[in-house]
Amino acid sequence: MDAYEGFLLAAEEHKKNGEYLLAYDYYNMAYSVSGNADDLKQLNDLRKKIKFNDLSDYEIVTSLQKIISLNFYGRSGSIYCGGLLEGHTQIMTLPPGIIYSPYINIYTLFYITKGNTTVQEIIQRLDYQPELKEQYEECISIKVEQQDSIYPVEYGKKFKAVMEELLIKESEVKKGIISESFLYKALVYAHTKALDRNINVSNGLPYILDQQHENNGKMVSKFINFFEYNRVLVTVRNITQNFGSMLAMMERQKLLIPPRVLNLFKYFSFNSVLCNLVHDYCVFFLQIEKVNLSPKETMMKLCKILYIDYEEKLEFPTLNGFRLYDAYGSYSYKYGARIEGIEKKYDKYFTENDRLRLTNLFIPLLDAMNYDYDEEGLEKIDWNEDFLFYKILKFKDNEEKINYRLYINHVCDEILSRRTEIVGYLSNTVTI
Repeated sequence: MDAYEGFLLAAEEHKKNGEYLLAYDYYNMAYSVSGNADDLKQLNDLRKKIKFNDLSDYEIVTSLQKIISLNFYGRSGSIYCGGLLEGHTQIMTLPPGIIYSPYINIYTLFYITKGNTTVQEIIQRLDYQPELKEQYEECISIKVEQQDSIYPVEYGKKFKAVMEELLIKESEVKKGIISESFLYKALVYAHTKALDRNINVSNGLPYILDQQHENNGKMVSKFINFFEYNRVLVTVRNITQNFGSMLAMMERQKLLIPPRVLNLFKYFSFNSVLCNLVHDYCVFFLQIEKVNLSPKETMMKLCKILYIDYEEKLEFPTLNGFRLYDAYGSYSYKYGARIEGIEKKYDKYFTENDRLRLTNLFIPLLDAMNYDYDEEGLEKIDWNEDFLFYKILKFKDNEEKINYRLYINHVCDEILSRRTEIVGYLSNTVTI
């Protein structure tokens, strides 16, 4: 069954069940594919049944069934890409990882009690200082243009009012039961409303952009499965630059130690999140190089996959609507492209021979992600040469260094021997 047939089938099923808003959304996606007059007629007929101006917040939230799951593969620009998608009028989102902070007081309460939390208990937890308190390095270094806060002055008050209304209504309808799925959708919707963003469903129901920034594949899948329709994205980066960026981050954090470097080889060859995702979903790879070098063309391709219109806002990253900066130095995201980051060679960690070795190790990944590489150069690899980054690592004695070298070589041999397996698990992927 192709996408068009799937949209029609879903539309007809929802229409039969009297779920006109969902039926309208699927017919809208079907029409975006076909341009068919019959699909347009269905849209116009449903438009007459749906009173868009009179839809309640609750009616919209219970109809939210589309998710974009945005995931990272190493240091591959997922937060930057999330910032680009945030501004689209057909996408609602929370800042990356924010489902646990600052919403930790309500979401974690709900999570650890396995849903056995009363509406009043949740509502009592809705008073908080809305600050961005992420636990990963990128967000510590994020700032927005000329803003002391990424939240409007009345954000907390508006957020609480919308959440109270939604939770009370859901409790009435479901006889006291608040599902985790509903709570999550309500959080995203209330956040969007509290930012004073216009939610116009006459052009189709919006996606929820879910960016857990999470290394737990089962957790990522859980949120995807809250929704009926999904698009799963994984941002990627050329493997040697990605590996080098990870080493640089470890060194900044004073975590550049032998075991962690060894784990990078395993991380990139059999990434647990990616393995989990490709098993259950079609995964779309989004090259950070293309996003930076040809943002308009790349984001237009992404819009076609999402069946939404292209908007110029997709070329500039934002956080809660404010222009997003990278605060690592004088360079900022203000003008979209970050060429500096995708041209680094990381000569501190790699020789040319090291780059060729990493390329050879991860050929299945480079092929699946549509990266070019020097095939002739691969024939000149010296596998006996030490990696340059060994010079930075600290060993207690020479024997430990020798054993570490042997273990690295063993891991490399294992990756090469499992190449067919790696090719197999990457078969359910598409590069945008």
